[in-house]
Amino acid sequence: MSDNDYRFDNRTKKEFIKDIKQAHIKELEIAIRICIDKHEKDSKWPTLIPTGTDAMGDFVESHKVVSDPDFYIEPDCVEITCSNPICNKVFHQKVNKVTKCLEHEYALVFANGLGQADPKYLYINATQLATLTELSKATYGIKLHPTKNSGISNKEAYRYNISWFDEIEWHNLPEIDAKKIPSDYSKYLDLIHAKK
Repeated sequence: MSDNDYRFDNRTKKEFIKDIKQAHIKELEIAIRICIDKHEKDSKWPTLIPTGTDAMGDFVESHKVVSDPDFYIEPDCVEITCSNPICNKVFHQKVNKVTKCLEHEYALVFANGLGQADPKYLYINATQLATLTELSKATYGIKLHPTKNSGISNKEAYRYNISWFDEIEWHNLPEIDAKKIPSDYSKYLDLIHAKK
């Protein structure tokens, strides 16, 4: 299997490029909303920097892909994953992303119900993720990651029960009010609008 076969995952290059842009826009919106939530709790705007390979939402050739996290959200490097419908029972996370988080001690953010009226997110540190991943491996082994288009991808994934996260606080993902966010975040909003 070629690098592109693995990356594209049953998609054409054109479909993959479109999906990358949409995923980046979604993740950037989540990152801004996390920063708003942090500000609402402690009155401080955290530094937000997109750091991933596709930080601009543009296609990158596979030989230029690096393992940088999606974002730096002060004080952590963060990988973001999400589900538009609400996951009430399980969610899946690609093995590669989990491995990267554990190796580099990145936090993993899981936004649940992003397309719903009251989305929530979990901020999972590397220690918590390691414990839950061991539980996932013992309970389910390695699965294949489900996709919205083709049903099942060719990428290995861990399956996590939502109930396993009962000890971790769910946070609200507040709406973005462009008039109330700092200028550093506004430039990212401009990027989002330019990409749509």
